[in-house]
Amino acid sequence: LDQIRFINYIIDQLTIRGTFEKRMLYEQPFTDLNSQGIEGMFKDEGIIEGILRVIERINGTVRYAG
Repeated sequence: LDQIRFINYIIDQLTIRGTFEKRMLYEQPFTDLNSQGIEGMFKDEGIIEGILRVIERINGTVRYAG
């Protein structure tokens, strides 16, 4: 359940800001769920890399469009 909440926080930030800085994964509200941020929340490196790739793609689309 906390993993879903973590992803929802990413979506919320993207909705508010339009982009997402990876450093935010180690700040509140993410560290409220796990003090180690994304590494503490997801133990599988493949999942972490997948999440980061999606964030990069979204950020790239926003930069390209803007």
